[in-house]
Amino acid sequence: MLTTLTIPLDDEALTRAEASARAKGRSLAELIQEYIGQLAAEKSKPALVISPDILALQGSVTLPEGMDWEQARQAYLANKYLP
Repeated sequence: MLTTLTIPLDDEALTRAEASARAKGRSLAELIQEYIGQLAAEKSKPALVISPDILALQGSVTLPEGMDWEQARQAYLANKYLP
C-alpha cells in the first residue's frame, strides 16, 4: 500500500533534488523512498557489542600528570614513519 507524504521544501532544494533524480534516471519519489528505507535499515542494525574483556581494560592505563597524549602520538608516528 502506498501512502502520500507531503513535505515543505524551498524551491531551490526541490529544483536540485529533481535534477539529481533526473540525472540518475529515477523519479524523486523513488529516491526519497529509497532514502527512507536506508534510514529505517540503519535504525534496525544491532548496537555494537563490546566484549567484557575489552571493557575490563577501560581505565587500566593512567598517563603521567600533564602529559599531552596527542603530542606523544604525533612524536611516535613521526619517529616510526619519517626517516
